[in-house]
Amino acid sequence: MPHLPAGVLRLSGQPGSPGPHRGATRLSLQHQNDKIFSRSANAGPATHAGQAIPGSTLPFQESTMYPASPRICSSSASRRRSPSLSRQLASLAAGAVLGLAVAPLAHAEDDGPEIILRYGESGQHYERSGIGFRFSPVWSDDWGNWKATLRPELELSQMHYSGSKNGPNDLTQGGAIAVFRVHYGSAAIRPYFEAGLGAGLFSQSKLGAKEFSTHFQFSEHLGAGLEFAKRWYAGYQFSHYSNADIELPNDGIDLHQIMVGLRF
Repeated sequence: MPHLPAGVLRLSGQPGSPGPHRGATRLSLQHQNDKIFSRSANAGPATHAGQAIPGSTLPFQESTMYPASPRICSSSASRRRSPSLSRQLASLAAGAVLGLAVAPLAHAEDDGPEIILRYGESGQHYERSGIGFRFSPVWSDDWGNWKATLRPELELSQMHYSGSKNGPNDLTQGGAIAVFRVHYGSAAIRPYFEAGLGAGLFSQSKLGAKEFSTHFQFSEHLGAGLEFAKRWYAGYQFSHYSNADIELPNDGIDLHQIMVGLRF
């Protein structure tokens, strides 16, 4: 039997019958899955859906027809809609996370705590990357258009040596600093200057060609930059670490760094 598209009915008689409705008649429904469902009979008036077909004297039983299941189309449509729904949910989640991240910034104040990122170098073969956390000021004062603050800071960084000298190529540094800062005016963009003194620990007493002799180190810091909308700031910072000749040799290390901070 030739393949028929889904939903096509074929009514046929036996060869030699006087008419299309004579003889054993078969009502077939060809599905996409190539299954054929049919009923046949040899006596009685031909009927279709319980009604007699005019001009026919042969019996015909009502066929049970199985239309193509709409669930196939529904499932396909559902699969087509799924990526769009996923994108919408992902967008809503991203928006919620962004909203939570930005919401605290709307209430950021001049005296809020700060998170700092640093990256710097010393010569051609030494580099440093680190993070710092500055607490709210323990002291502040207004000097006309200038405002001064004193903040404690905790810092953590990694130093790396990329030269050819023998010795450890990496060390971890942690420390505490007292940072004195002044900024000018109350505009959306305003300059600042800062200086700090601190102390810290190196995980190694040597880095590449540099001999520090002790793990304990003092630190001095100088910086300048711009504050933006009282929330962000970016600037330059110079840092020096040494043991103040507690033990020799005391090569120390000087670092020129870019610093970015967020107040919240």
